[in-house]
Amino acid sequence: MITVKPIEDNIRKEQLLSQYHCSAADSTILVMKDGVCELGYAAIDLIQGKLLIRNIFLTNGSAQELNAENKIYIDFLMRAAASYGANHGAYQMENCVEELHSFFVSKGFVLEHGICTIPISKIVQVCNPHHT
Repeated sequence: MITVKPIEDNIRKEQLLSQYHCSAADSTILVMKDGVCELGYAAIDLIQGKLLIRNIFLTNGSAQELNAENKIYIDFLMRAAASYGANHGAYQMENCVEELHSFFVSKGFVLEHGICTIPISKIVQVCNPHHT
């Protein structure tokens, strides 16, 4: 079963976040695994209500090689990141990986002036915790 969870290894987290110029206080690495086998990760940043995807890395090769398997993995990481962002107060999502803009546009993101964005509510259902 494939799972996506925030990274637990703080040393590796800091090393990866520094590669992508993320502010560690509001950033994390979401690791995708099939059982104990790591499939990839997404480096994400939360800034003023926006979730920024700083990078997506797949262990089976380049995330920019958009074969069928990679598309599934990238979509899985994108949805997990949206869920994480919604749970941490983000309302907007932005892809910062220029090579993946076309993939994200195919998922409903809007590309304007080199920025690829979508409201998080278009990806995950955002529930009002006070609604009964």
